[in-house]
Amino acid sequence: MNYQIFVKSLFQNLGFKKTYKGTKYIAYILELLSEDESSIEMVTKRLYIGTAEKYKTYWTCVEKNIRKVISMLWEIPENKTFFEKLLGSENLEKKPTNKDFIFALYQYTKAECSYSETTTDYYIDCICPKTGKICNTCVELTKHIVEKYEKERLK
Repeated sequence: MNYQIFVKSLFQNLGFKKTYKGTKYIAYILELLSEDESSIEMVTKRLYIGTAEKYKTYWTCVEKNIRKVISMLWEIPENKTFFEKLLGSENLEKKPTNKDFIFALYQYTKAECSYSETTTDYYIDCICPKTGKICNTCVELTKHIVEKYEKERLK
């Protein structure tokens, strides 16, 4: 799965239109988690430091930028439903920690991926490079490509 595209598309759909470093850090951490889910227990030692090495920065910058993205998403009132789905309604009294948010988002992406693998009705968000919005033409084209690929794969 391309976590960079998934995270950018998801965050844009949640009203987070700016590009922050924390977004790509979250996407990379999701990728690391897909390789070794147990690394969530060592957020600083494995995830933040691994991400900092890849992007040639400090682990404290990685942590701070992720915290900033979570805070900005948390402050958008329309995202309450998303956070309920992600964290459960009982965990909405305070903003989630980086670890809680990242692991919940990882579980969410895992569930979304397994769902899309079991259904033939694909819905793929395609961000238009000019407008920055979801492009229906690109969505239809991507659906067609995915369906064609699935047919060829099943032969």
